[in-house]
Amino acid sequence: MKKLIFLILLFSSIKVISQVNYPNAKQDLKEFIVIQSLLAENRMEDLKAFCVKYNYVTETKNDETIFMKFDVDWKIKENDIHAMIIVKSGGKDPVSDNYLEIYFHQNYNGFLSLDECKSIENIIQNTYEIGTLYTLLPNSGTEYTGVNIEEIDRYNFILSPIKNPDKKVYLKASNFYRNEFMSGNPVCFAGPGKNMGIILKDFTDKHKVEEKYVYKMAILSLKLIDAVYKEKFNVDFFMSLKNFNDRIWFDK
Repeated sequence: MKKLIFLILLFSSIKVISQVNYPNAKQDLKEFIVIQSLLAENRMEDLKAFCVKYNYVTETKNDETIFMKFDVDWKIKENDIHAMIIVKSGGKDPVSDNYLEIYFHQNYNGFLSLDECKSIENIIQNTYEIGTLYTLLPNSGTEYTGVNIEEIDRYNFILSPIKNPDKKVYLKASNFYRNEFMSGNPVCFAGPGKNMGIILKDFTDKHKVEEKYVYKMAILSLKLIDAVYKEKFNVDFFMSLKNFNDRIWFDK
């Protein structure tokens, strides 16, 4: 608790300007996915071990647990973005009860300009590539009619309508995709573990008084109807991957 308060006071004392740096965006997103996956599988001991290994300071207050990264090397740069993770409960079907609400701070100053919020959003989105869910590719059993199908490789296809062959559609497998069946077409991650995927929702809330904003993200797990048919989340293997699509998880 004392360490957490000390970190907040230290970082909030640094002057903030409009430039945004988020060099750890991809690593942070991987860790968010791990934390949410372990929560969804109710693996509390594994979650504690993960927090120790990856230098998180935790605090529980009012039935909420807060996670903050502790920079052991003290390489604090003036405009770097940091994340504060709050574990929430009360998720309703089809999502798991526990989910993450993540607040992004510039040196732990939670109020940002609208441009800074957009910059954080763009940086995070650039860490992954949105594509087609593997199970929707022609070689996974999905049927396409009225089109010619050209297979480039296992994960890349070109669809050309027979009546309009010049209007080509490119399909590229990715673990990240837009879920058109959910409100707002959120980005989903079709990854490992005993879930049907993870939902990423980002928000920019305007402060009531000043021309300042808060940028935050919610990460939720889609419930798996029968968890027996999927293996539990392999933390070490997932964290060893360099890029999010190094393994297409729904390709069995």
